[in-house]
Amino acid sequence: MGFRRPLYPTEYPTASETVHHFGVAVNDRGSVRYHRGGWEIRLQVDGKRVTRRVKAPDTRAGRREAEAELDRLTQRLVNKTDGMTVDELLNRYEAARSGGWSPSTRLAHSTHVKPVRKEYGQLEVSKLTAAVIEEVNAGWIDKGLSPATVRRRHSILAAALIYAERGVIAVSPARHVELPKIAKRPVEIIDLGQVLECIAKIKHDRLRTAARLSVATGVRRGELLALRWMDVDLDAGSVRVTRALARGDGRTLVVKGTKTGSVKVLSIDEATVAALKAWQRTVKAESLRAGGGTPAPNSPVFPSPGDPAAPWHPEHLTKRWVENRDGIGLPGVRWHDLRHLHATALLGAGVPPTTVAARLGHSNTQMLDTYGHAIPAHDRLAAEVISQAAKP
Repeated sequence: MGFRRPLYPTEYPTASETVHHFGVAVNDRGSVRYHRGGWEIRLQVDGKRVTRRVKAPDTRAGRREAEAELDRLTQRLVNKTDGMTVDELLNRYEAARSGGWSPSTRLAHSTHVKPVRKEYGQLEVSKLTAAVIEEVNAGWIDKGLSPATVRRRHSILAAALIYAERGVIAVSPARHVELPKIAKRPVEIIDLGQVLECIAKIKHDRLRTAARLSVATGVRRGELLALRWMDVDLDAGSVRVTRALARGDGRTLVVKGTKTGSVKVLSIDEATVAALKAWQRTVKAESLRAGGGTPAPNSPVFPSPGDPAAPWHPEHLTKRWVENRDGIGLPGVRWHDLRHLHATALLGAGVPPTTVAARLGHSNTQMLDTYGHAIPAHDRLAAEVISQAAKP
């Protein structure tokens, strides 16, 4: 199939003659031009413009390189969509991407990809449209699935379709899909002192200390349970967070990096230090009773009740919390809400958002979208500063 090239770098053909190959409409007059320091390729596929850029000099050789890339792009878009199903695309996507997934990501993917394959598996990728995807999403909502679950399923399909843009399709139809909105769960402001008093009522030593440290640091559940005694400096009053626990295949646990890959050194208050010292004595006593001797520096801060050398399973912590929260006066409070409490308490006390974001392990202050309501007093202070500056 031939292509007429524009006579000058900035010229684009105005006429178009569309042909169809394997269900894909391709404009037979793709074009190249030198624009803003590189060669720009344009091609019409399925009524949509596909644009690519090639870094090459504004010379005859550079132009030939750009034209060769246009030929390769056209061949990929024309010849590789013949009959490929969504199932086949997902197989290719998983083979290419799954090697870099964490165990928890792999587990979540295996759960959510099954209904995606059931709904779309036998459909040809070239015939998939935004309308078809929206119809499937609406059907899942009608069956009672939450918007969050539907969006997770959609994200798998969308990722595979974006991968397909590397040569299977021109533009992913998922890019134009309107997704069901997730109603934001309001972050309730709970009095910090009240929560600490409630936590002190917990009779379960392991849970009480874990809850206290969670409120004091705002770390995620997996980060908390991955702590080793070598990560805790009781003299300096600090905790070093370098890794996290995650669920692997079945109920196995694996250790990975933190969610953002960052390392945090968090200061803790004197009362929390005292609670950790008391807990350390309890851990030593438990280890000696189990015949394990004094815990090593790399032993978990919160070991499994049945195995001093193994960390406490995250699901067991959550289950124990749910069993205790009503009796201590915190009904309905999730374990993750202790992290929210840490953030709202600090922001409400005037701690700079950048410091709060760093303690939470966020790379920026976008967390203010969630916690911004916690600093109304400081917003009023900002208005007062302007007011004072305006006075003569």
